[in-house]
Amino acid sequence: MKFASVSRRAIAFLIDAVPITMALFFLFYFTTDFGETVDKFHSPDRTFEDRKNFLSERNKIRNLSGFIYLVYAGFCEGSKLQGTLGKRLLGIRVVDLHGKTLTRKRAFTRNISKMLSFLPAFIGCLAALWHKRKQAWHDRIAKTYVLEKEASK
Repeated sequence: MKFASVSRRAIAFLIDAVPITMALFFLFYFTTDFGETVDKFHSPDRTFEDRKNFLSERNKIRNLSGFIYLVYAGFCEGSKLQGTLGKRLLGIRVVDLHGKTLTRKRAFTRNISKMLSFLPAFIGCLAALWHKRKQAWHDRIAKTYVLEKEASK
């Protein structure tokens, strides 16, 4: 088994997470008062209330996009795909300790556990840099590996 590098995993995460966040940003911007909130936040005479409103709305977008990502990743990793679009594009897959496709329960356990790996400052993800099998905290909790796909013969 060839374990996927932390950098490939990070790039796959960005390929998946950035479009989700951007889509929600634009959805909020054009369908709610968020556009006005952003304008007030960037105004030279913004108030404390403007800053507070902006941060509150931004946090809603962050939390909702994080939730959508976790559900999306859970479904993809617990399927025959063995990973999200980002992972597939980078040629990596998520498997259990025996190299088999994850059950939905294990996939969702892995993804919910990412909240522990992300806080504080992604230290649980960075821990994979020093682990011999490149397991982040959420991989150890869910008993999973992230592997490079074998080349087709």
